[in-house]
Amino acid sequence: MTLTLTARTRTRTRTAGRWLAGVGLTLSVGVGAGAAVPAPASALDDQATVTLGGEVSTPRTYQVADLRALPQASVTALAGGDVHTFTGPSLEALVGAAAPVVPAGHNPNLQVSVTVTGAAGRTVTVALGELTATFGNHPAVLALTKDGADLASPLPTLVVGDDADESRVLGKVSGVSVAVHTPAPTAGQPAGSVTVSGAGTTTTLSGAELAALPSRTRTVTYNQGSTPQTRVETGPLLDTVLRRAGYVPDQVAWVAGVAAGDGYVAVVTPGERAAGKFLQVALSETNAGQPTTSTPRLVVAGDVRGGRYVSGLSDLVVGCKPDTDCGYTPAGPQGPAGPTGPTGPQGPAGPQGAAGPRGAAGPAGKDAKVTCTVTKSKGKGKAKRPAKVKCTVTLVKGKPARVAATLRHDGRVLASSARTVRRGRTVVLSSRVVADRYRLTGTTTRAGRTTRWSVSLRLR
Repeated sequence: MTLTLTARTRTRTRTAGRWLAGVGLTLSVGVGAGAAVPAPASALDDQATVTLGGEVSTPRTYQVADLRALPQASVTALAGGDVHTFTGPSLEALVGAAAPVVPAGHNPNLQVSVTVTGAAGRTVTVALGELTATFGNHPAVLALTKDGADLASPLPTLVVGDDADESRVLGKVSGVSVAVHTPAPTAGQPAGSVTVSGAGTTTTLSGAELAALPSRTRTVTYNQGSTPQTRVETGPLLDTVLRRAGYVPDQVAWVAGVAAGDGYVAVVTPGERAAGKFLQVALSETNAGQPTTSTPRLVVAGDVRGGRYVSGLSDLVVGCKPDTDCGYTPAGPQGPAGPTGPTGPQGPAGPQGAAGPRGAAGPAGKDAKVTCTVTKSKGKGKAKRPAKVKCTVTLVKGKPARVAATLRHDGRVLASSARTVRRGRTVVLSSRVVADRYRLTGTTTRAGRTTRWSVSLRLR
């Protein structure tokens, strides 16, 4: 199997109205594991430390040697364009050993978020409920080895197993902070409305405003206790609701859903999209064709049990990374419309000139690099991992930019991602192989200037 790629790029700036250089494309193609690369010498430092603290009963500082001595768990994840096996202590087990200080009540561990700090102060936040086998069933490790060899880093790497991209892979982990969230529902709120609060702002969206948002319908299955349940949920995505309230989900670290009646709280993170979770605010729900009375409802499709489904949702409390402003972008006031000038007379059409000669192709831009690979299926039977198409967009120069990319087949979106990245950082898209032709399109935006580019992929 080979992968043939063609690319077109163009850039237009709205501010200056002139054409800019395009995005340069470096296309590397492979099937399977690719060429062997010699493993670097071990750089793990057994004396290096990782501090675990926050709202816990027993904070602790671990040396890497201590982490080696703990029970080890393994996960598989994308790294550098291929799937690898990472091994290290379970993040859930480390947090459990520290004993989060949770309130009394039903499923209190679902109120816990875990923020991991790594290289250059970058953070990744996960919900403890996502990691737990009985709820999210999506484990993470502080990896010490990759494919059986020590990492080439003095400190562990956070790896969330089976994510569709590398957005939650975090190197040189030095700290883990546990937080317990206990927000109360907003009193006197109209039925059917949802209040979104955080970063010192509060926005209440009425039932009519929520119903006006783009909606999705999805059939979800989960266990209630040990009893399987099936529901049909209709309503906007959680991301859509957050954006309507002025928040940018790419920068949001956690969201606590709060129930109106009993104040039940469960935490999710927009980052769970990488795990294939479908996060939704359902406005209508049916059970065996009959409507229920549990809406609005926070829905976490993909969880094993329904503990993070918050029925009678009244509030979404938004938390942020320590080094961001939560991505809040309040709308400015609408200025008055200017007067419309008179329309001038239409002049006569001039004669059609002859076509000029075709100009030579301009030089390729050097703003970003696109790398696409195909991995063949692995394993057998139920454990078989399907073949995948994976494309990585890497910003190679300039100041931080907003990079958005979408992978399509025959007009159908297979994967999409958008985030603000610094030089050397990536946006990764991954999909199962479903056909022999794909199209990758995207934009790179910096200081009001937008570069549009596209890549055609053909397997043969």
